Amino acid sequence: MASVSFPESLTLIDEYAFHRATSLASVSFPEGLTSIGAQAFKGTLLTEADATLPASLEGARHWSFYNCDVYTDLVLPEGLITIERDAFRNCSTLRTLALPSSLTSIDRSAFLGTTSLVSVSFPESLTSIGAYAFSGATSLASVALPDNLTYIGSAAFYGATSLSMVYVPVGCSVGSNAFSLGDGLGDIPWMYGRGPPPSPPSPPLLSPSPSPPSRPLLSPSPSSPGAGAEATSNSGATQDAGPGLAIGLALGGCLLVALLGVAVFVWHRKRRMQAPPSSASTAAPQEVEVIVAQPESNKAAAPQSLSALLAACGLEHHEETFRAEGYTLDTLLSSLKRGEEAAKSDLRDLKLTLGECRKLINELQDSK
Repeated sequence: MASVSFPESLTLIDEYAFHRATSLASVSFPEGLTSIGAQAFKGTLLTEADATLPASLEGARHWSFYNCDVYTDLVLPEGLITIERDAFRNCSTLRTLALPSSLTSIDRSAFLGTTSLVSVSFPESLTSIGAYAFSGATSLASVALPDNLTYIGSAAFYGATSLSMVYVPVGCSVGSNAFSLGDGLGDIPWMYGRGPPPSPPSPPLLSPSPSPPSRPLLSPSPSSPGAGAEATSNSGATQDAGPGLAIGLALGGCLLVALLGVAVFVWHRKRRMQAPPSSASTAAPQEVEVIVAQPESNKAAAPQSLSALLAACGLEHHEETFRAEGYTLDTLLSSLKRGEEAAKSDLRDLKLTLGECRKLINELQDSK
């Protein structure tokens, strides 16, 4: 299936509707379409140039349903207020992210599983980071949270194992496991307050001052008239100047050695204070049109329990229903072995919507 043309009566495309339709490269949306679900076209060949969005589309952004795996360095446009739920979930190629100054909130799981992400610039306008927003961003080494931030959702940076110290604005609400390393390893170090200011530049190396030239010793000339009297006078002067000259040379040598020692000390200190070179690009992120390279597959780890599977899909509110019916992860896996329709039938019996059924099944298939 290389292209799709929708009927004019269509108003809604459900989430994950065309997930992993790997040959799909062209779509034609009808006027009257009002909603496109999250990740509806994930894993297809669609890019921003392959479709024209109708004016009737309410609130959707192109990056929330196109194949986000083509992005590496992403600059989101000014005027954007919210990044929607699951917008860039599992975008394994994304490395740097620049957010606009108009942004106020990042919704749940927006950048979950972006394992290559190394740099994010948060604007001062940002007030909310949703649950699981950057969960699993294992390459993210540091974050500078803005002073206006008031809410960090549960597990927002869960498993971001490269983070060191995180400074959270005073008064900001922090959800449970927001900075957990996972697997019982404790938390990423964090504290309320401002981060330390950057280190001042190191002073320049000192250049040793040249020592004054030494005075030549005087010797009598035997061929000059009156050489005897002049030689006696010069010999006495040389003897008087001898101790002073020796002391001056000694002091000059000590001063030179001291200056060289200071220069070596400053050089070593400067090398210790220099930050190690970063593997991330230091250039300002650029607007990219499309990177056509086929992304490598980045499969998520298989869920270890039904609770973990429901949490990864944002369906924790169904956990009590599954428990009441005695429905476990093994039960779902057994149903899936009989076919997707058998699994969907079981999940529909547990009162899940069709979109929620697809989300659970796709999550299990992606982790295989």
